Amino acid sequence: MDAREVIPSPHVHSHDFKGRDVTYTVKSMGRIKFTRDNMADDVKGLMAVEETEKLIVLNKTNLETIWRMLAEPNTTKWIGKRITFYPAKHKDTLTGEMGTAIRVRGSPDISGPASFTFRIGRGVKTFNVIKTPDPKSTATLTGDELAAEVDAIRVLFGTVSTPDAMKTMWREQRLNERMKRFPELVRNELTAEAKAKTGVA
Repeated sequence: MDAREVIPSPHVHSHDFKGRDVTYTVKSMGRIKFTRDNMADDVKGLMAVEETEKLIVLNKTNLETIWRMLAEPNTTKWIGKRITFYPAKHKDTLTGEMGTAIRVRGSPDISGPASFTFRIGRGVKTFNVIKTPDPKSTATLTGDELAAEVDAIRVLFGTVSTPDAMKTMWREQRLNERMKRFPELVRNELTAEAKAKTGVA
């Protein structure tokens, strides 16, 4: 048993994902305030979803990514929308320890990939989202949906230049799983592109 699961939590944590992308349907939105000694209160978003009784705590990064992705800052209008989350590598700013954090991969309900740049803390960062597979569908992707997903993966290829970086990106982005719904010819083509770029796929 995972030690982090011994004491049940009312909130979803990144380790609950078991390294996988997970898509949830928004049921309601609220806020939660965390009070810490000698620190200002920290207010975050709180998302209830259809698929689990646990609640998802949303930091500023995830809140802003979602509203930009959905083109809708009014959280009451997120109800019924599907959001795909994943466990991203993360360095704790207080302890310096490496772990994982919940981040937004995208949504089955958007038209295609998009990038957003906004200020987080003292810096400005760019976040990418994609049209994620419909978890209820196993049909082979075709047409615009296939083209958008292929374009998104090729953008990822452009972010790496070494075999180790390609291996890490391939694993973290779960490309084998994402390409299961691609026609075999397209899967082979993308794999060949990855090998040509860094020698590894």
